Amino acid sequence: MEFEVGKLIESIGISVSEAQQGLENHALQRFLHYFEAVSCRNPSPGNEPCRWDVKNILSKERETQVIEPATVKILMPCEDDLSEKRVVEIPLVTLANHMQVHLDKVTVKVKARLLTDSTGSVRMNINAPVSNGMNSSEDSEDGGESGMIEMVFNVAGMSEGESRVVQNIQRVL
Repeated sequence: MEFEVGKLIESIGISVSEAQQGLENHALQRFLHYFEAVSCRNPSPGNEPCRWDVKNILSKERETQVIEPATVKILMPCEDDLSEKRVVEIPLVTLANHMQVHLDKVTVKVKARLLTDSTGSVRMNINAPVSNGMNSSEDSEDGGESGMIEMVFNVAGMSEGESRVVQNIQRVL
């Protein structure tokens, strides 16, 4: 199977970008599970039941959707008198670990027979037999040379927005 080298690099680059975007979408949806729609917390009598869905916040509905941190009530000792206890409402988002899987650097190695066409464009045949030694004497018989292309994609880190949201919520605790 022959490919133009530039098209192969472009295709792999797009795939790496889409993989990173998929990881970021998953991380955002996971993060948003620690929130609930304001209308879900205090539904009005006679209104439809709340239909909070994380995917809704990623759609056009986000323009009208207001969310707040989901909380849990915990019985805690009072700071002044440890023998007394009080109920404290704590946002779940502050109790969770927010470390996410992300791509830092992706390395792709392709071993192939490299060919040059009449226009000078470099093509590669990834199905052709490739010897272990580079540029062996048998390479020149069919006009191609064995080669290894190594592509390294440095992927930007994920958004810091989640940690800023958590820090702001923790300030009020």
